[in-house]
Amino acid sequence: MNFNAPVCLPFFRKSKAYSFPKPHIGYRKPRAISTEQWERAGQMTIANNTAKRN
Repeated sequence: MNFNAPVCLPFFRKSKAYSFPKPHIGYRKPRAISTEQWERAGQMTIANNTAKRN
């Protein structure tokens, strides 16, 4: 395949691939969690990943 070939795209059509409603976007800082919560979340993630593998 020739990846250097020019690609003609119809620019008059709006792409639906990246449309996302603006109200769903948050602009706040992430909430602070304790070290205990952070570690528990990590352990749960590891447990979920090992359960999916089996």
